[in-house]
Amino acid sequence: MDYEKYVFNRKELFNYLIMAIVCVLMIAKLFYGKYLYAVLLSPLIIVILRIKKLQLKRKRKEELEAQFKDMLMGMADAMSAGASSVTALKESYKEMLGMHGYNSYICQELRIILSGIKLNVPLEKLLKNFAERANIEDLNLFVAVFEIAQKKGGNMIHVVKNVADNIRQKSEVKEEIRVAINGKKYEQKIMSTVPVILIGYMLISSPGFLNVMYETWMGKGIMTIGLIAYVLAIVWAQRIMDVEI
Repeated sequence: MDYEKYVFNRKELFNYLIMAIVCVLMIAKLFYGKYLYAVLLSPLIIVILRIKKLQLKRKRKEELEAQFKDMLMGMADAMSAGASSVTALKESYKEMLGMHGYNSYICQELRIILSGIKLNVPLEKLLKNFAERANIEDLNLFVAVFEIAQKKGGNMIHVVKNVADNIRQKSEVKEEIRVAINGKKYEQKIMSTVPVILIGYMLISSPGFLNVMYETWMGKGIMTIGLIAYVLAIVWAQRIMDVEI
């Protein structure tokens, strides 16, 4: 699995496509007064699906990062008890099954690694392949240090334990930052709905109040500019909030 690319499964594609279509229909009604304008606004469906795909990709990588941290802690504990790297991975896999389940990302990756080991593929090569597909900073760090220790004959127990401790400390800091950012993301979502709520309120409370905006070319032009600014603001806010921690 390439974690840098996200592909909707059939259920996700159906659900998010319906959601995007409903959103476009609402935008057509609110900004132009007629659902028929949804045909002209259909490119927004692609924008909405793209934003959702980016959100799901980021969520998947965050889950994998957290699961990798748990795996590394389990591996460090096993190696501290005298287990070899391979044995520690096997023990960690059993632990991950209980913590995250058979279909979790980390369990899928560990099965690939353990299967490769049975075929006599070097462990460092398997870990490097995992790191290249995941593109997670902590995983890349671990693989780089592990590979150097293997080549130079370093103390693997000491290396894994130190890397695990460093990653745990970084994860604690990242979690604090993530909590702060999540609060801002919630505020951003609320602010994004305010223009839509205001227009909807005016349509319901004062029918005909916005007819001048819907029935004249100048009004349609102003609403179009407002819609473009609204979409750009949402995309821009999404990019700001999706900054890598």
